[in-house]
Amino acid sequence: MKTILSSLIFFSCVCFSSAAHADNFGSGANAFDIEFVPIGDPGNLADTSGFPDPAGSVPYDYRIGKFEISEQMIDKANALGGLGLTHDNRGSDKPVTSVSWFDAAKFVNWLNTSEGHSPAYKFDGGDNFQLWSPGDAGYQPNNLFRNKLTKYVLPNVDEWYKAAYFDPVAGAWNAFPTGSADPGTAPFSPCYRR
Repeated sequence: MKTILSSLIFFSCVCFSSAAHADNFGSGANAFDIEFVPIGDPGNLADTSGFPDPAGSVPYDYRIGKFEISEQMIDKANALGGLGLTHDNRGSDKPVTSVSWFDAAKFVNWLNTSEGHSPAYKFDGGDNFQLWSPGDAGYQPNNLFRNKLTKYVLPNVDEWYKAAYFDPVAGAWNAFPTGSADPGTAPFSPCYRR
């Protein structure tokens, strides 16, 4: 049975474009890159062999972060954007831990606004999370959490699942995020199997 690991501990970003490359953020000593890999084949069917069932049906091309967001990326965004995000201190190149979904959303919003894009998630003046409403630019009635005019978002369950388990070359779902029916000894993945 396949299940999804929470993005509250380690998180990555999704970018709504299809070319594989690293995107650059920040400037000077606070510059950093996020490497994205393309996830295509929007016409595939959902996987019905795991949990959740169905999962992984994503009808659009996107890119997902190849690696988790590091502590250093958060620190650099904090320095430039005054975000005030806190995290464990395990090492600057280690994946950031002890970051809430809301803090991850604020980081993703900074990625967007620092590059001139719309924020993905809505927070009010008191720093409280809000849903997008019909009067907001980028409102989409089928997803009140994400702004449709944004470029970077936190991956939803289907985006995570497809990135981990779907093989677009074979046009099939894998049992493990290693790309096969063998669990192997791959490094940490955003998804795991019980």
